[in-house]
Amino acid sequence: MARFSDIIQNIRERVKTLSSRFFTPKEFRSALFFLGLGIAALLYRGGSYIVREYFPKTISEDERSIQHTNDSVFALLSKRAVIEDSLRFWIPEDSLDHQEHIRLTSKSKKELNLIEHSIAINTADSATFQQLPGIGEKMASRIVQYRTNRGKFRHLHELMNVEGIGDQKYKKMEPYLKLY
Repeated sequence: MARFSDIIQNIRERVKTLSSRFFTPKEFRSALFFLGLGIAALLYRGGSYIVREYFPKTISEDERSIQHTNDSVFALLSKRAVIEDSLRFWIPEDSLDHQEHIRLTSKSKKELNLIEHSIAINTADSATFQQLPGIGEKMASRIVQYRTNRGKFRHLHELMNVEGIGDQKYKKMEPYLKLY
């Protein structure tokens, strides 16, 4: 028994010296891990083949192929997608989609009184800017302050340089704006 343990110890030392030339200890451990996984997968596949050969077939090949198809990850994800899609049909048509459409197309109180391209951003005062949707007293004063510091606007989209005006706010205001 002592001779067998000496042989194993000798093999370990040789592998260690050989592996230290090419790998760090961490890399060697991870390589061994993945090698072990590969061997386990091969044994599992081969083992399932051996089990099928030595035990009689209880189901037909057609049924087995259907089972393999249904057991796949793709089939599970496809079933889930079908279930999620079928949930849409249970929602009444006039509930969510119609309300969302009304929200997107409805105008605010400020917008009802405005005419398209009626506010000249290079000559408007703070009170005029407050007529725009999404613009209050502070934002209007910021716009006027920005114009006095920087000079007149050359393009309408320069309004987005004013702190607090982003894409959405600009899109709401743009139909009512003009340069002069």
